[in-house]
Amino acid sequence: MGLVGESGSGKSSALMAIPQLLPAGTQVSGQIFCDGQDLLALGEEAMNLWRWRHIALVPQGAMNSFTPHLSVERHLTEVLTHHLGMTRQEGRQYAAELLRTAGLEPASILNRYPHELSGGQKQRAALAAALACNPDFLLADEPTTALDVITQKEVLDKTAALVRERNMGLLLVTHDLPLATELCDVLIVMKEGAIVESSPHDSPPLSFSMAKPRHPYTQQTDLTCFACKELSVHFKGRFGRWREGVWALKSLSFSLEKRGSEGATLSVVGESGSGKTTLLRSLLGLVPPTTGDVELWGRSLRAMTVAERLAVRRRCGYVPQDPYSSLPPTLTVLGAVLEPWNVVRGREREQTKRGLAKAKELLAELKLPEELWNARVRYSLSGGQRQRVAVARALILDPELLLCDEPTAMQDISTRGEVLEVLSRRVAGGMSLILVTHDLLLARYASTQGVVLYKGEIVESGDTKTLLEHPSHSYTRALLAALPKLSTL
Repeated sequence: MGLVGESGSGKSSALMAIPQLLPAGTQVSGQIFCDGQDLLALGEEAMNLWRWRHIALVPQGAMNSFTPHLSVERHLTEVLTHHLGMTRQEGRQYAAELLRTAGLEPASILNRYPHELSGGQKQRAALAAALACNPDFLLADEPTTALDVITQKEVLDKTAALVRERNMGLLLVTHDLPLATELCDVLIVMKEGAIVESSPHDSPPLSFSMAKPRHPYTQQTDLTCFACKELSVHFKGRFGRWREGVWALKSLSFSLEKRGSEGATLSVVGESGSGKTTLLRSLLGLVPPTTGDVELWGRSLRAMTVAERLAVRRRCGYVPQDPYSSLPPTLTVLGAVLEPWNVVRGREREQTKRGLAKAKELLAELKLPEELWNARVRYSLSGGQRQRVAVARALILDPELLLCDEPTAMQDISTRGEVLEVLSRRVAGGMSLILVTHDLLLARYASTQGVVLYKGEIVESGDTKTLLEHPSHSYTRALLAALPKLSTL
């Protein structure tokens, strides 16, 4: 069964109510039956016997569901020894099998820590953990948010096969209609906390509206925004086969050049673990290059002092991949958007007043409901709403260059178009955009230039339309072949 709807429609709340994992103080009424047992009538101790063995969960914030100081092996064996009574050795062997099931190579993953994995690798490891006790029901909240289309198809095909082989029930929460119609037998559509439709039927194809009204930027024209020159990044390892480390980026050379008053746009496409996020962080100097260099507006990052690098970063905006860990959880929505403004512009009364007005304007433009503006980020927002707050936070200082890491991964189709239009208006006014995405359709509509990364190397680059409609490399063709059937360029 697929549960679809716009961001904030209540999909995740409905799913999290089943294993009773909603925040403390939440009032839940009604009944939730599982194999004839009303779960809402059970106490916490009794409910613990149902979790994992009968009901397993892949949460929406899977990238934050790992304990930072435990390796992937420890995460999996802890579940297996506690719930199934396996020994540590038995648990390790079964953990390796689970990782293979989720499409990961155990030898390179088991001994690594969460911060050493890409977003997609964490997502697949969370799926492996959910399958550990062979549950009767699998609850999956956006389980492929951070995955490229090839890995997404592999994971979903494998999940569907496991559901049938193990006679499991699957409740899939997603905003991706083509994906839901391919995988699910029944669809339920939610809006504003209520079910508005439920039946198996065809869904319309994806489409985006990219209107380009002007935006009052006053930036330079005809300049190179950034240039990578033989950029390579190597992460050191510590033990086992991981001791030698990994080359995340290998001799990348490309640039983004702005011509005229409009900004330049570039999409970076590739599967999970191909180095896309590392590339963005390298452009900001957050990950130092092992060899090669990065130039921003003609100036080498290596040659800059700390103060100069800070000044250059303030000309850039950054939307991280994970809005759960990148937003301050204790701040209100307005406070989170205002924080960069207060750091850079100061807290003088007049500046604060201007910043507050700008923050409200951005939140309204991104269609975030006004009743949430004074709510705390941690308790009140869905994943898609957090992502829009992250976009507003990145735009509040009017950056000349915006670096977006999967900025619409948690958005439903309607709000995805709204976010793209907000970015499009800035690009039309002079802001340049680098968009990291797994979504080839988004890359086609939101950028003019594209780069395809595979295992840290550029395998294809050029005009986005030509790149996606007439790919020359086998990997790009494989990405296109893995798109859901209802998606059309």
